[in-house]
Amino acid sequence: MLEDILIGIVSDTGLNLQDEQIKGLLRFKINEIARELHETTDLVGSLDECILYYDPKEKQVALPYLIDEIRGLTWYNGEEKICMNDMRPLYGQHYDIYIHYLNWRDKYTHPFSKPIVNYSHIKFKIPSVLDYDINIKIIGRTENSERMVEFVRLLHGTLEVETQQNFVDVQSVTKDIITTYNIRIYDVEDNELGILPNIADRCEYRIIQVLDDSTTSQNLSTGVKVLFKKRFFPMVNDADEFICGPQYDKVLQWKFLFEYWSKMEGQEIKAGNAAAMVKLLLDQKEKNHNQGHEKPMEVKPNFFFSMFGGGYKRYMP
Repeated sequence: MLEDILIGIVSDTGLNLQDEQIKGLLRFKINEIARELHETTDLVGSLDECILYYDPKEKQVALPYLIDEIRGLTWYNGEEKICMNDMRPLYGQHYDIYIHYLNWRDKYTHPFSKPIVNYSHIKFKIPSVLDYDINIKIIGRTENSERMVEFVRLLHGTLEVETQQNFVDVQSVTKDIITTYNIRIYDVEDNELGILPNIADRCEYRIIQVLDDSTTSQNLSTGVKVLFKKRFFPMVNDADEFICGPQYDKVLQWKFLFEYWSKMEGQEIKAGNAAAMVKLLLDQKEKNHNQGHEKPMEVKPNFFFSMFGGGYKRYMP
């Protein structure tokens, strides 16, 4: 919990937590450290899985905004693993068009889960009135401008606001504060385009192209199990927790102290001890998490046996 991390830091540094400016700087630095730690390694508790359903006619799917990086894909009711490609192999000189079916392509990140069908005003709605204003910034393309920036303000006591510009496409949607509710985004015909999470300052969706032909889509389930890394969300309120849970509170505390003392003359020993504590805690958590876990070698089909057909499978390492 953020409050526990702050208290631990104050007890070792003597900083005044009652000073809102100091507390704000501490919160900013803790989130910076937490984001770096989360993005540089798969911590214990950073991975999760979900079941994703999609319409095979669409050929493209927007992953939920909680998903940051994909670590694995497999069909829900089958054994087949789905291979994830980036955008380049399709354009290779020797790329075999008959091989890429059942592969998915990781295309890009977009603020909307669905494209704007016709150029349109963008609407922002919340479920209940608030006692503060929300400033929203939209960057996108209009019929007459390749890059248009517009600011809208969702005033306190209101439920909805919309842009003055008609956008053909949007590259970025951000807001200035953490809000109480999610902000739902619609086009002028009230088709939902995406969600701006209350705990984030922007909305982002991973857009994936499904490379299935009509035959495979009819014979295979459109339910897919996704192993993913959770998206990082900053800690704002004192009761907020790190995305991987309170088990990393001490790691974040000692990591902050290392960076704090390493910039102070004469505190080299303290900084070294703090760095050693960070490494020790991370190693202990990884070792404890792996206790009792089996990690079988990944296997692949033995093609000698599949030559004879019949659905009988034998595997080889």
